[in-house]
Amino acid sequence: MLAALLGGVVWVRIQCKGSVDCSRDLRQFVDLMVAQGQPKIVIDLGSCPGMDSTFMGTLAGMALRLRQVQGGCLDIVNPGDRNLQSLHELGLDRILNVDSSGSLWARERQMLEEQPQEPVPAAPIDPQSRRVTVTEAHETLCQVHRENIPRFRNVLEILRQSLAE
Repeated sequence: MLAALLGGVVWVRIQCKGSVDCSRDLRQFVDLMVAQGQPKIVIDLGSCPGMDSTFMGTLAGMALRLRQVQGGCLDIVNPGDRNLQSLHELGLDRILNVDSSGSLWARERQMLEEQPQEPVPAAPIDPQSRRVTVTEAHETLCQVHRENIPRFRNVLEILRQSLAE
């Protein structure tokens, strides 16, 4: 993942599969940016070949938190057909600003190509933190779209049991 600050907007380019492996790092980075007074976040999925449910739940959770911050927003750009379909299937297009046409941030997108981008800090994740990340993401998916409850009920039961042990 690469990031840049451009005109008061934090741009994050996902250059890998959006998965549990990068979800916690992305959430921590966005939380840090918000704490530093940068609540406008754009996630560019143009180089992201796919997303798992944990990553999508993490996006949903960030979007919900950013709605509570004055001036906060989370926009998704360049989702591609596969990622757009995944977001739609889980009902996340209802809570995320998804730009599949390329009309949002057009000027900034051009400027971004000339802007240096830095890697988003990544850290190893221990098994317990991984379970917490996966659990929180799936709880959020169920919260934002009722149709996700039967999809993830069994997964959440297993995860909650493993957290209680």
